[in-house]
Amino acid sequence: MRLKGIIVLSILTASSLYATQTLTLKKLIDLSMEYSPDIDVSRLNAKGAMERLKQAEGDRLPVVNLSAGISRLDSNNEIYIKQIDARVGGKTGGNLADAVLSASQLVYDFGRTKGKVDARSHEYAAFDKETRITIQRKVFSVRRAYFEVLKSESTIRIQTENVKISKEQLKRAKRYFTAGLKTKVDISNAEVLLFDAEQSLKRAEYNKKLALTKLVQVVGYVPGKRGEFQVAHKKVPLPTPSRHLPRSGVTLPSLEHYALEHRYELQQQDSLIKSAEALVQSQEADYYPTLTLDAAALAQSLDTDNALLKGLYPDRSWQMGLNVHWNLFEGFKTDSRVQEAKINKLKSKSNKEIVKLQIRKEVADAYFLLKQAKDIMQLSEGLVKASKLKYEQTQRRYESDLADYIELQDAQIDFINSATSLANAYYDYYIALALVDLSIGKDYAI
Repeated sequence: MRLKGIIVLSILTASSLYATQTLTLKKLIDLSMEYSPDIDVSRLNAKGAMERLKQAEGDRLPVVNLSAGISRLDSNNEIYIKQIDARVGGKTGGNLADAVLSASQLVYDFGRTKGKVDARSHEYAAFDKETRITIQRKVFSVRRAYFEVLKSESTIRIQTENVKISKEQLKRAKRYFTAGLKTKVDISNAEVLLFDAEQSLKRAEYNKKLALTKLVQVVGYVPGKRGEFQVAHKKVPLPTPSRHLPRSGVTLPSLEHYALEHRYELQQQDSLIKSAEALVQSQEADYYPTLTLDAAALAQSLDTDNALLKGLYPDRSWQMGLNVHWNLFEGFKTDSRVQEAKINKLKSKSNKEIVKLQIRKEVADAYFLLKQAKDIMQLSEGLVKASKLKYEQTQRRYESDLADYIELQDAQIDFINSATSLANAYYDYYIALALVDLSIGKDYAI
């Protein structure tokens, strides 16, 4: 008995270990934030921009250098004295060890360094906005892939029901043929309809596998120990899903106004314009001098017995001064750099207008897709109701020998197609809603 309990416990443990995970949309988005490589790249780009900002800020701080060395000095200081017809002095030398500590501090450069720092600061802000843009696009991609999976699951449920109905029709046709009420051609038609339904079901099952593969690719992570998972269901609230839709009363002007206030792309362009303006200021400063405060301290030691030579190399010395560096002419390079910076500023402003026009188009496209999905859904609701009634009526007429099997077959196909269209329209609405959020720059609440 104890052995049996151990076996059961082992089976339950293994089952829980390899149980298929059920992932909600929120969990999928959380996973994409953690594992998506394109988000990582965007964040690293922002970190790189921050390091460039630190480098630019470093130009405001003093530069301190220390150098040291050892060298050999040899000197010939022989002097010929004509009066005594003799030479005095001789060759002298020694080992010289020295160390120099120098420092230079920028005092004023007419905005050159400030322009560089401001340009890097705005550049970092632009990369930060790019990260936020990447996250918004990722959230949209995950939402779209998630609803595509739900759409494929809904199709599987409809086609499963279609197979069930087709099997019942085949059984009924065989009974009617055996009873002599129908011809054998009805059996053939029923078999064709069943094969077609099974084929549609198989296609729907593989479409789900493809949708799950796309979802994994978008999220950037394979959930589960064996890569097996399923998404949390969001079933179509039949028979009138259009009555349960969120935010179906938005207007195009309100969406455009929100987008122009919140889209990170426009904020990014503002940062790029400010960066270009700061670079103009930095380049124009090249027309003016640079003032620096420089200081140096020297310590050295000469190993020699020659007092005169030793006096030429004192043990300690230092100097300090205010220096001016002014590049008076460098072949019109300064003019060219200033003009290029001004051109880049004008390009940045034009790029913002291009982005603004693109945003208006994206908002309008998303809005009309949302309206289209709702209208198709409402029409599909009526179509499902009518096609279902037609199918039921044709079923009764067929049983009463008032309709042939082809008519019944067409009614069944129309009913299945209308049900599929309604489910697709329902999930397409949520995909369009996600696209609206992306087009107006709305952060998804997770």
